[in-house]
Amino acid sequence: MFLNKSILINWYPISFVRFLIFLVIGITFEINFLISNYFLIKLEIILLILFSVYIFIFFIHQKTKNFHFRNWNGIVACIILICLGISLVKNKRLEYTFYKEKVEKAFAYTCVMQEPSVKKNQFYKGIAKITKLKIRNKWENVEAKIQLYFPLDFQPANYGDIFLINSKPTLIQGPKNPFEFDMQKFLAYKGVLFKDYTQKKAVGIGSQYESSFLNFAINIRKKCVEVFDKNLHSIREKAIISALVLGERSEIDQEITIAYSGIGALHVLSVSGLHVGILFLILSLIFKPIQKIKYGNWIFWLIISSLILLYAFVTGYAPCVLRAAIMYILVLLTQTLNRKVQIYNVLSVTAFALLCYDPFYLVDVGFQMSFLALLGIVYFYPIINNWFTFENKAANFVWNTSSLSIAAQIPTFALGMLYFHQFSNIFILSNLVVIPITVAILWLGLFLLLISWIPFLAKITAFLLTKITFYTNEIVLFFEKIPYSFTEDIWISNLQFWLLNGIILSLILLFAFRKFYWIYVCTFFVIFYSFLGIFHLNQISKSKLFVVFQINKNNAIGFYEGFKKNIFTTSAISENSSLKRFYFARFHKQRHSFHPKKEIYNDLKVIKKENSYSTIYSFHNQLIIHFKAFSNSLKKDLDSNIKFDLVLVSNHALSYKFAEKNKNLSKNWIFDATCSQKYFDKMKKYLNNNIHYTPEKGYFSLN
Repeated sequence: MFLNKSILINWYPISFVRFLIFLVIGITFEINFLISNYFLIKLEIILLILFSVYIFIFFIHQKTKNFHFRNWNGIVACIILICLGISLVKNKRLEYTFYKEKVEKAFAYTCVMQEPSVKKNQFYKGIAKITKLKIRNKWENVEAKIQLYFPLDFQPANYGDIFLINSKPTLIQGPKNPFEFDMQKFLAYKGVLFKDYTQKKAVGIGSQYESSFLNFAINIRKKCVEVFDKNLHSIREKAIISALVLGERSEIDQEITIAYSGIGALHVLSVSGLHVGILFLILSLIFKPIQKIKYGNWIFWLIISSLILLYAFVTGYAPCVLRAAIMYILVLLTQTLNRKVQIYNVLSVTAFALLCYDPFYLVDVGFQMSFLALLGIVYFYPIINNWFTFENKAANFVWNTSSLSIAAQIPTFALGMLYFHQFSNIFILSNLVVIPITVAILWLGLFLLLISWIPFLAKITAFLLTKITFYTNEIVLFFEKIPYSFTEDIWISNLQFWLLNGIILSLILLFAFRKFYWIYVCTFFVIFYSFLGIFHLNQISKSKLFVVFQINKNNAIGFYEGFKKNIFTTSAISENSSLKRFYFARFHKQRHSFHPKKEIYNDLKVIKKENSYSTIYSFHNQLIIHFKAFSNSLKKDLDSNIKFDLVLVSNHALSYKFAEKNKNLSKNWIFDATCSQKYFDKMKKYLNNNIHYTPEKGYFSLN
């Protein structure tokens, strides 16, 4: 009555899409709004009642054939799916946090590795499962995941290794600096709540394999890595090949990663649906003759499915790989059953199954990007590809590949800007070159693994593989250096992300249904999006901000006025570009949306000549004193008549006696990460004012 029939969707051929939509609504609601655990039991009772109502209405509809009963059945089914999504997240979260309080009380524990450890900066890093805790000289059985860091002189841990660790697990903290990446939330979605830097405290006490199949897959992966180590002698090229064929990215250098990301080809370095699709074609060609024998179609399906699943496990069973693996298995199954397959239903069934297994896949970037990219290819590729036809095979190949890139880019455009803050301006050109070469590298890489026992043939294959990969890297680096090849430092808010998707969706609906009112909808989203951007820049231009950053064992303060900034920090930070990028870049880019040309704040006034002990700043009618080092002359140099808006203490610069006598020096006392916990705890006894310790509370800001 209220909707034009031309925009209504015929759900019958894609009925499972509706199930997925309402399951996603339930999962999203629980992830963002956290319904109280009190309602969990009631929720599952409601689910049982609703399911009973659904069955009752279904039987009545079958007997009466009343159309209204079918509508009510659909409504009940939607509510069931929303409640199911909420229940899945709630149960998963309870499973992850059930032993949280016990783990925090432990002084020693045993754990079993859930994956092989990999080298990361100055440590070997890996996820383990705590199996026993020592609490008050008593061992208790638990199940909780922990991220372990082993020193580099420690032998890399393997899957199934059991360790006795005499230390206390620490809870992973949230972000301590403005707009810092939230590692706590990222790992919590994987069920990892704790971490421990083992140093010399870990003792191997045996091994235990929770999954023989997973151990088998990991051993195959290890053997494959050994084959590459033996035959490929160029470190850079070997790292790319290992990433592309096996999903092993630990050895890729940062320059190559940035280059691939800049031209929009980073997906080729992570095993994804593209790689599974290539493997599917290779296996289909190899085992095609089997289909000619009796029950050949079923044998063919069983072999292809088993090998694809094995490849998914060998490469780390990422959500995007599992999505592609399950999808190809289902498509092949429907072909084996001689039934027509509706790809939207296959996609929905695949996503539904994965989300029921782990609802937190929904917030996984790989899961989101891979499903949206495939959805774009399914819907847009036939439309775009039909725009032009070429008789020349080369021209036709170029257009087919370009159509594929455009189709995948449309639904992932906003997501890429939200997560990666950049957009490749030459993604069509780069994918046109890189993807076909990626296919060749994957073919040769798999071929090398198969014939590695034939030295002469392995040597030739390794030589070709190394050369092709070398020139691929050079092409990527060349593309990345082309002026304006990519736009970087794009920072959008969550609201802007949804508005951008609204613009894209309204344009799609405009071309799909040819209705003029979609232009008004699109215009509304464009105006709202532009207004938010202008409002943000206007707010920043008027802002004045002082920030004390939280940097372990270092101090850093920043003065900001509009788009100008001035940062004071230690040489250990200022001379290290990677640390500066880690601690400051996200805040500066998010705040300014671009790099400010002028980096020194001119209105910053140093009242007292800066020395090695203390400095007084005047910042927009606010007095700030920074005590940087201990000095016996502090009392003499300090004017007792001056009251400060903020006192910042570094390096245990103040004595307890000084703090007790001068506690009214300011209402705000800040202690940064150069001060120990013991020192701060004692200082709290002498200072009754507003006191802030950055290692505990994170950064401090003053407007």
